[in-house]
Amino acid sequence: MAKEKKGKEEPKAGEREAPQEIQITHEQIAALYQSERVKFENIDARIRSVQNALFEINAAISALEEFRELKSETEVLVPLGSGVHINTRISPQQKIKMSLAGNVVLDVSAEKAIADLGKRREDTEKYLIALRNDAAGIASNISSLERAIMAAQQQRQQQSKADF
Repeated sequence: MAKEKKGKEEPKAGEREAPQEIQITHEQIAALYQSERVKFENIDARIRSVQNALFEINAAISALEEFRELKSETEVLVPLGSGVHINTRISPQQKIKMSLAGNVVLDVSAEKAIADLGKRREDTEKYLIALRNDAAGIASNISSLERAIMAAQQQRQQQSKADF
C-alpha cells in the first residue's frame, strides 16, 4: 500500500513555484531605489569611458591606415598634449611602437598594429554592448521602484483621507 504525502507538495521538475508576496518598508524601497541610481550612474560613467577608448582606437586605426599608404618619407605634426606639437619625419618602412600591458613596448608593422587594434575594438564594442544591457536592466529596476514608490504614496494618501 502506498503512503500519501500530507502537507505541501514539492514542485515537480520544470514547474515553477508560485510567487511569494513579501512586504518591505518605504525606507527599504527608498534605499533600494538610491542603490540602483548609484549603480546606474557608475555604469553610465563606465560607458562614457569605454566610448572614449573606442574613439581613441578608431582614431589610431585611421591614422595607421594613412601611414600604411605613404609612398615616401613624409613630415608630420605630432601632438604631444596641451596644445604642444612637434614636427617629425616618418617613412613607410618605419616600425610602429605599440604598448602592451605593464609598460612593454613592441616594434610592429602597421598591418600588425591595425590587426591588433581591430581585435581590441571588437572586444571593446562587445564590452560596451554588455554595459548598455546592464544599464538597461538597472533602468528597468529603477522604473519598477519608481512605480512602487508612487503606488505606496497613493495608498498612504488614500489611507490618510479615510482616517479623517
